[in-house]
Amino acid sequence: MYAPRVTDSNQRIARQLQDTLDLKTAPVALVFSNAPPPDVPKVASPAPAGCAYWKRAAEGELFYTAGADHLGCAIGAYTHGAELGAEGEQTLTTMIGTMTGLGYLAEGDVPEIPKMPKMLAFVTYGPLARVTGDADVVLLRATPRAAMLVNEALHAAGARSPSAPVMRPACAMVPQVMATQRGTSSFGCIGNRVYTGLPDGEVWMALSGHDLSAVTAQLETTANANHELEAFHRARLS
Repeated sequence: MYAPRVTDSNQRIARQLQDTLDLKTAPVALVFSNAPPPDVPKVASPAPAGCAYWKRAAEGELFYTAGADHLGCAIGAYTHGAELGAEGEQTLTTMIGTMTGLGYLAEGDVPEIPKMPKMLAFVTYGPLARVTGDADVVLLRATPRAAMLVNEALHAAGARSPSAPVMRPACAMVPQVMATQRGTSSFGCIGNRVYTGLPDGEVWMALSGHDLSAVTAQLETTANANHELEAFHRARLS
């Protein structure tokens, strides 16, 4: 839950993540709460999909949303537990019907999609460096090399999800991390790549705020080890 307090730990961790992984965009923090967070503005207008808020946060915006602000994408609203209402339920049914009709989804895929166990109240989005208190989920836009380092660090820290990477939708990473408190990854989905501007050469990593400090500390060790091993292998190759 949102617990405002002045701390430099998020700034330090964000800087370390960006420097170690050579990230092109800022790490994004998500914080779920039962009440609007103090001193954080509400999003000015709803986005066409909840994952579009990731892009805005990575670009520097800090804001909170309510469940109704996630209804632009019925699939994303479903994964995040937003109250759909009759119209939203019909839109979700129509979208799933379209996807199954195209062969994009099989009927049995839908029950397997991770979703939040309770109704969404409020969620704050922002650059990790600007969020006060503990993040619930931290999202990284990573190259395959950076994702390799994060996966190795998660494994070494005992914080990697034993489940396969989230296939689709990409936003299902969030409820999966919330449920397991373990990091995971996603190659995205086509909607997510459109709404977030995720380029072809990057994927998503999602970390749990529960063990963020430990994973970040392990990441430095992992990156240094890879640097030494790369030099070793290149010397052998030559």
